[in-house]
Amino acid sequence: MRRARHTYARVPITCAIATAIAFGTATQAHTAPQQAPTPPSNAADGWSDPAAPRVKADENGDKDRVPAKKRSKMLGSGYAKSSDTSWTTIGDATGFHLMTADEADGYRWKTAATLVEPGFSDTDTWIGNACVTASGDRALVAYAPRTFTNKPDLMARGAFAAAVDLNSGEVTKLPFQASLAYFSPGCGDGEQAVLSQFTDENMSDRNETRLITVDARTGKTKNKITVKGQVTSAVPTRGGIVAAQGNAIVRVTAGGKTELVTRTDNAPYSLSVTKDGGIAFLDRAYSARAAKDVRARAAKAKPAEAASAGTTSEVKYLTGGQLKGKAVKARTVAEGNLTGMDLTRAADGTAVVTGVAKSVGTLPKDVRNPGGIDKDAIVSTKARAVVNAAWADGKDTRIRPSEYETARTARIEMKHLPTGSKPVFEANPAASPVGSDPAEGANRSPALGAAPATSGGTVGGKKTALLNIAEPESERTCAVERGNPQKQAFQPKPRQIEWAVNRAIEGTMDQHVKRAANWKNMGMGAYSPQALIGGLTPLSGGGRIPAQVFLGITAQESNMWQATRFAAPGTTANSLIGNYYGLVHDEHGQVDDPWAINWRAADCGYGITQVTDGMRLPGKPYQNGEVRPSKPRAYQDAVALDYTANVAAGVNILAEKWNTTRNAGLTVNNGDPKGIENWFFALWAYNSGFYPQADVGKNAGKWGVGWANNPANPTYKPNRTPFLENENGGDDYSHAAKPQFWPYPEKVIGWAARPLEALEAPGTLVHGFRPAWWTEPMFRTLAKPPVALFCDGSIECDPGKIKEGASNDSPASGPCQRSDFRCWWNKKVEWKNCPAGACGNEIFRFNNTYPEEADGNSHPPRCDSGLPSGTYIVDNVNSGQRIAGKDGRRCFDTGQSAGSFKFDFATPSAKMDTHQLGVGYGNHTWFSTTRKASSPGTDQRLKATGTWTGPSAVKSWTRVLVHMPNVAARSQQATYSVSGTDSKSPQRVAPQRIRSNEWRSLGVFNFTGTPSVSLSNITDEAPGVDIAWDAVAFQTLGANPTHVVGMGDSFASGEGADNEGGKDYFRETDYKEDLGDSEVVNKCHRSKQAWIRQATLPGRSQSIGTISDDYGNVDLSFIACSGARTFNVWSGGKTQQNSLPQMDLGYLDQNTDIVTIAIGGNDSLFTDVFNECVWKAGLSLCQNAEIEKRNPDTGDKTGEMTGPLKDFMPTWLANQVKPRIVKVLNEIKARATNAKIYLVGYPPLLSGNGQCIPGIGTEEAPWLNDEVAPKLSQEMKAAATSVGATFVDPASDFKNKAICGDPESIHGIVMDGRSEADADSPNPSMKSFHPKISGARLYANALERSL
Repeated sequence: MRRARHTYARVPITCAIATAIAFGTATQAHTAPQQAPTPPSNAADGWSDPAAPRVKADENGDKDRVPAKKRSKMLGSGYAKSSDTSWTTIGDATGFHLMTADEADGYRWKTAATLVEPGFSDTDTWIGNACVTASGDRALVAYAPRTFTNKPDLMARGAFAAAVDLNSGEVTKLPFQASLAYFSPGCGDGEQAVLSQFTDENMSDRNETRLITVDARTGKTKNKITVKGQVTSAVPTRGGIVAAQGNAIVRVTAGGKTELVTRTDNAPYSLSVTKDGGIAFLDRAYSARAAKDVRARAAKAKPAEAASAGTTSEVKYLTGGQLKGKAVKARTVAEGNLTGMDLTRAADGTAVVTGVAKSVGTLPKDVRNPGGIDKDAIVSTKARAVVNAAWADGKDTRIRPSEYETARTARIEMKHLPTGSKPVFEANPAASPVGSDPAEGANRSPALGAAPATSGGTVGGKKTALLNIAEPESERTCAVERGNPQKQAFQPKPRQIEWAVNRAIEGTMDQHVKRAANWKNMGMGAYSPQALIGGLTPLSGGGRIPAQVFLGITAQESNMWQATRFAAPGTTANSLIGNYYGLVHDEHGQVDDPWAINWRAADCGYGITQVTDGMRLPGKPYQNGEVRPSKPRAYQDAVALDYTANVAAGVNILAEKWNTTRNAGLTVNNGDPKGIENWFFALWAYNSGFYPQADVGKNAGKWGVGWANNPANPTYKPNRTPFLENENGGDDYSHAAKPQFWPYPEKVIGWAARPLEALEAPGTLVHGFRPAWWTEPMFRTLAKPPVALFCDGSIECDPGKIKEGASNDSPASGPCQRSDFRCWWNKKVEWKNCPAGACGNEIFRFNNTYPEEADGNSHPPRCDSGLPSGTYIVDNVNSGQRIAGKDGRRCFDTGQSAGSFKFDFATPSAKMDTHQLGVGYGNHTWFSTTRKASSPGTDQRLKATGTWTGPSAVKSWTRVLVHMPNVAARSQQATYSVSGTDSKSPQRVAPQRIRSNEWRSLGVFNFTGTPSVSLSNITDEAPGVDIAWDAVAFQTLGANPTHVVGMGDSFASGEGADNEGGKDYFRETDYKEDLGDSEVVNKCHRSKQAWIRQATLPGRSQSIGTISDDYGNVDLSFIACSGARTFNVWSGGKTQQNSLPQMDLGYLDQNTDIVTIAIGGNDSLFTDVFNECVWKAGLSLCQNAEIEKRNPDTGDKTGEMTGPLKDFMPTWLANQVKPRIVKVLNEIKARATNAKIYLVGYPPLLSGNGQCIPGIGTEEAPWLNDEVAPKLSQEMKAAATSVGATFVDPASDFKNKAICGDPESIHGIVMDGRSEADADSPNPSMKSFHPKISGARLYANALERSL
């Protein structure tokens, strides 16, 4: 937070600031450590800006568009004829989203594509870059998991690539990978775009760039050109590719040669092709006088001035003719502070200056400087609007595990340039896809090669076989495997991690932590974590690591996860492992088939700090054949599974990097380890390595820290602001979505200054750790070093060529003047005066008096089955399999199963997408994500099928139950196949999203063979929904119970039969997930008080619901759904909120005894008619009014009017409703061949002429009660009679007890007591006009008479 300012220093603060800043000087470092000061009241620490308020919906409930009534004012009168399209990108765990909005549609936001790759299911956030071609109709996109930015080779050429049609949503994935550098891909003239690939110093001894020109219309590669050096900002023009090369703009020939277009002061960047075929770009100029002026004004300098350090950005311009001709000097047309401005381009060739800049002379017609635009804004295709996008929840990449399962809503801020209006939108990427198949973007990239046709194999199956889906040591490379229930990592709370960091950097961890043998049942021996790691490595020169420096590493490396992102604090899951399966690219971005698995390329980075050293199995070689020593297995297990050991190991690695760089003479500022910025070299080496002076013979005489993380590297924009800070010194969460724009040390220091949000417990997010602090906000801004600080002639680096678009094509082409990237920095630097208070300081939260923080206990498991004795429970792990979990939470040390469980994987990729979690029955669940049955490609290759096989004692009549875990189970179409029975309907669909540990019955079956239940992840619902394999139970009954199936609409489901806020609804039938513009919901509202559950069968003393709940001799399959119409019931009909038609749920067979159904009310247009009567008819009688007709087989409005309802309704009920009821009843009869079928009718809804309901007149109530209701009953009775069913008429039971009756047993208009998934205010609750609990009892009375 930022506190009120006042002076708190030994000297005036302005004087202190002026003496504390040193822009890029090389001086003798002080070795004596300084005592860290106490934070002054005006210190800069943590997030200073409040989160932006959520967008309010308009009168239609929309947040994703300009309201229709305001469009002419906000967009201008001609907006409807505009061809302008605004666009932006944002990523989350579900993919990288390309979103568009057309001005003619009020800038309603849609998703053109969501790009993601199978096999990267542990990814917390997908990131990327995009550009739009000249037509405005197509985009090229580079996208990748966020953690790719932590690996230099993946940054250089690891991003996947795709062409996207913005109008149709068609996605064409490209057969190669590309750079994540900010300028790739580059669009310009025509429908082409250029993708860049770079070699890197670890994988190649050549400094080369490959430029791949792609036709966005077809996705075909037009040409591939290899250029020497690091050519950047390449864009297509009418005369071919133009790019930045050193202090120049050049044309790139087909043969890879370059031709000079113009010389620049420094390396140019942000190349923007203009309408006339010319080009605008940014250049950089340094002024010693300006730098001195900034230092003199000290605290009064604006953040952009301070961060720019005397350097300005200049917009320069060349005409189309100049671009084609001989080399000429470009004209400067605008200028501003380096970090305060930028240049972007509209698809139509309009270059737009963003941020704060002043124009110089007359601007070219294709260059605009409108002012008042955010520096990082994206301009629309016709330059009529600019936008910025960020996550609407105001958080960074770390959110609740459950939130990773759905797309994150984007907050999009727009400025409309012609009118100056500033609408703000919220749009969820999953809500409005442009294409008919939004899953197209999830198809496997051809860059990954063809998936193998071979099976992924079967795991488990025998009763004596332990279930462990991990690859054996003979196959894999990494030491600690995925898929072993015993080797699950424990996920700590953020407080635990910060405590462990405080202890580890101090060397006092073992005073508090001594792990007993078999800690958390993981099979490890006893150990003390810091001793196991080898103790604390002391720092050369004394001192210790500042807490926030190391905590910043934990944020950047893993989002503070020890386990995979699915785990909440206190639970266990697979360890977070970097590139476990060995994805690898060659120097040109080509990738071997990952499903054929290249184990040698595995990274084996484990846990919070992604420890890699020594984490391979013994003797496992790297790609180059090298075999390095492995750590002892005790070390490997502890680092992978125990957060304290992982932190201790990471601390030592960082300390070693400090010692290595310091002992080599690489110190920052005064070299005091207390200063946050002074760790820049150690962080640099932590990520991309250090090349020691002893190896100069191997490295062409060069040594030092690598080029990949050098701030001068032109793959990073030179005008970037500090990570997580905007040009005004405020917070900028959006940086977390595009980390590829900053070198690793800058990101870590950014996290140290502004910590991420982390999960403390389900529903509770907290700051991940306490932030570092600076005495003044400007000092925090200046924690990012000047871009040229690590570039001079001594390492063959030209600081004059640091700019966007700089390259290393030749010794003259870019900052690094070498052909092999070995511009390795190896000298001390100083840009701050730490003794004067300019450097960042730690906050040490937990001193040595604090014991280890208590474990979390998220999502407690179910240990007691709660089922009748004698029930056989088959778990998802087999007997004898050890299961990890903390004491007090762990149900069993080893699996306890009455049968066996096995997995069948279609391909190895299916295994890669199968995960485990310490929740559910017995504290262990497997889960994967749903794939569409209708997709023959990737989705079928990702098929995983789990099968539970019961014991031979399971025979004859048996109830089969499945356990739904409280998390990792969200499928609404989980289809269980029951084998070994005589049922003609062995497949049963059960919604899994119960959000508590509960059993659900699949029904009673007569087993005549081996009993088994199987479940695959193939469904017809939207892909990417969690589907779980927990436990299955077989309850033998000895005799055939009465099997009752309850079907129908809201009057059957029990809508309104609820005491308070939906608490009586089964949870899987009452939930809502907000997607910003839309919802994932289930509003079936099946009530525990529904009449089918209250009714008592003849000869029984308890109700159907009570006996069934107690697992007795009545089995109720309750599948009614509020809102259902006949087409939601019959087979192959329409789904309801992603729930299959009731007939296709599978609960009717030859063993069904009783079927009850209430259907026809919604087909009768009940809601439309009552809306007309209550709200719309006004002074007219509603029977004389008319409503819009609906298609009786889809419910869609037709545009035709009914004419007077009094004439329309009788015909509609007889000719449309009755035949469809007959169709439903015949289907029930055909499936439940031995069942008695009861069609239950509807009572008149109003008593006393309905006078308690506003809008109902004394002439309208009789029409509704005495004409419409009896006519519907008459047609329903005729339908029932025609198929041999029994009609149950509840009318007499509700006489004088309906709405306005005494007692009133049907709700009138209800405005409060809403359930979770209810209609939103100001609309009435869905309970309105439905029976109360007492009304459900009256219904039960009517049914009992018929029974």
